[in-house]
Amino acid sequence: MFAVLVFLACGTMASAQDSSMSSHDTMSTNGMMSHNGMNHHNYLEMKNGKMTVVRNGNSTDMTHSMTLRNGTVVMTDGTVKMKNGHTQMLTDGQCVYMNGTVGKSKM
Repeated sequence: MFAVLVFLACGTMASAQDSSMSSHDTMSTNGMMSHNGMNHHNYLEMKNGKMTVVRNGNSTDMTHSMTLRNGTVVMTDGTVKMKNGHTQMLTDGQCVYMNGTVGKSKM
C-alpha cells in the first residue's frame, strides 16, 4: 500500500512540474511512449501559423521557447534548432515530438 501511495505522489508531482513550466524548460516524455520511441501524446505543432503545445491531446498556445531532452530548442515562431546546429522553420501541419523528431501532425 505504501508503494502505491509513493507511486501516486510521484506521478502527481511530475504532472504538476510539467504544467508549471517556465521559460526555456526541459520537456519530459512522462512515460507516454509508443513502440518506436516517439511520444505521440505530447508534441509541439505549427497550426494556422501559430505554435501550440499538445499535452495528452489538449492544445494550448506556446508562450515561450522550449528545450527538449535531446537539446533541440523549439521557439514560438516555429524555428527549430537542433543540438548539432541545424535550424529549420516549421510549416503548418508539422510538429516536433518530445524526442526532437520533426514530423507531420495529426491535424
